[in-house]
Amino acid sequence: MREMAAYVGLLAGTVLASVAAYGADAASLAEEWRGRVIPCPKTCEVVAVHATSPGNVALILPDGADPKYDNIRALLTPFAGATISSAPLSIMFALRDTAPTALLGSAATILATAPNADQAYVIVPRQQAGAFAGLLVCANTNLGLLYGARTLSQMLKAEPGVLPELTLTDWPDMLERGQWGGSSTRDLAWLAARKFNVVEAHATLSCDDSGTGTASLPESMRAEWAKNLAETHFPNALHIVDFYHAAEHVARLAKLLYERNPKLLEAQRERWTEDLYEGRVQSVIDQASALLSKDPGAMKDARKEITYLIKNKDRMRYDEYRAQHIFIGSGVIEAACKHLIGQRLKQSGMEWTVRGANAIIALRCAILSNRFEDFWEQRLANAI
Repeated sequence: MREMAAYVGLLAGTVLASVAAYGADAASLAEEWRGRVIPCPKTCEVVAVHATSPGNVALILPDGADPKYDNIRALLTPFAGATISSAPLSIMFALRDTAPTALLGSAATILATAPNADQAYVIVPRQQAGAFAGLLVCANTNLGLLYGARTLSQMLKAEPGVLPELTLTDWPDMLERGQWGGSSTRDLAWLAARKFNVVEAHATLSCDDSGTGTASLPESMRAEWAKNLAETHFPNALHIVDFYHAAEHVARLAKLLYERNPKLLEAQRERWTEDLYEGRVQSVIDQASALLSKDPGAMKDARKEITYLIKNKDRMRYDEYRAQHIFIGSGVIEAACKHLIGQRLKQSGMEWTVRGANAIIALRCAILSNRFEDFWEQRLANAI
């Protein structure tokens, strides 16, 4: 059994119980914590484990809005729920160019020289008046910060109620990591939690009437992919299925169930579309299910449409969305993408690198949002 020494210290008016490992046991303690992370980080040293609670730990993120910050909050709020002013401990996130060099020490060099540095991150202990004050997660990019949060989340889930005093470094050896084959589009949340960043999907290759080559994914895969992408990268956003896309499914369902009765088909399609518009999706599901054959092998296409409505009904509350003056169709967003990106980046003969495209899109967003001067003032302030 590991030899441990316990002591009770007073920090900012809150009593913390701390357990420190000594001698050779420090290596086994570090290995135990390192083994809780998939994939394992490159290095991990643990000098102490502090008993605490979410009410004693604050989460501090950089200023600004970024979906990755929302993901970090979702991952770590269960372990760090205190306000900054009242918490004796904190988990702080900072980009390398804003973090205190003295606090990072050699970790700053690791971030600067690591392979695939945009995905690298380090976690180091923070000290206040010589006592443990929490952890600093530092990276070159917001993606690196998110990967650091995923690592901490895995560690803290394995042993709730403690905060390790550790030094950890990590970066991926391969630029792209992913799942090939299988149900990759349905596994996005699982893959993202383990810092994978590529999935494989097989497209159907064909050509149109003019002989131009085309590639397309099955509709079910596209829908599942879009849903999982949204839930993975924007977990706190309101997810809405495009109404007109949902109405196409309802129309197809009506045709499958009433194709032998053309007189009722159009009336039922209109009735179910109205139900959909008013948020009565469950009514459509119940009515359609009652018309299915008792033979589970029959009417497979109709069953698929009903399953689609069941899986997405929570994202089809169109009556609520309209009451909040929220768009229920994606046409406005699609038009904005064409105006914002397509008109600028898809002109004749244009070719872009990802870095170049991102840079010009940032400028175009600033101009079209009437924030061009603010954009440059912020960059100047960050440079200083």
